[in-house]
Amino acid sequence: MVRTTTLLLALAPCFLVGGCSDDGDPPPPDATADATSQPDTAPRPDVANPNVARCKELIGDYADSLEDARACDPLVKKLSCTLAVDDELSCPCPTLVNPENDRNVKQLQTLKTEWAELGCAGALRVQCDQGPCYTPSSATCVGAPKGGGVGACTDDKD
Repeated sequence: MVRTTTLLLALAPCFLVGGCSDDGDPPPPDATADATSQPDTAPRPDVANPNVARCKELIGDYADSLEDARACDPLVKKLSCTLAVDDELSCPCPTLVNPENDRNVKQLQTLKTEWAELGCAGALRVQCDQGPCYTPSSATCVGAPKGGGVGACTDDKD
């Protein structure tokens, strides 16, 4: 059974392109194309991985949840920006958020887990070239103290 499976897997490219030559090699790409059609040379990640659309949604969902997790009250005298999380899904570096926003913090972890389970880094062909990450040792809650409202945790650049 293993040999048959191996043989079928070895011949699969031949069936996908419309046949193989006598030596078992698939024909060159132009041999099976219609003479009037233009070849599609653009990468098509949606075809290769059906999770691409969801992976793109996760990036936006994560950014929204991160913004909510950063919410804080600048008038409160205690430190409120103390929990380290990833600043994005694609090429993460640490950032500090308010742990009191536990629903949003849990949502960040849920989205991060889904990102990993779907293989999004590979599906979106992520390449991280930003260099080493800055790791904040503290963050400050900044916002509109006179007008009220919500502030946001901002990493301190030590």
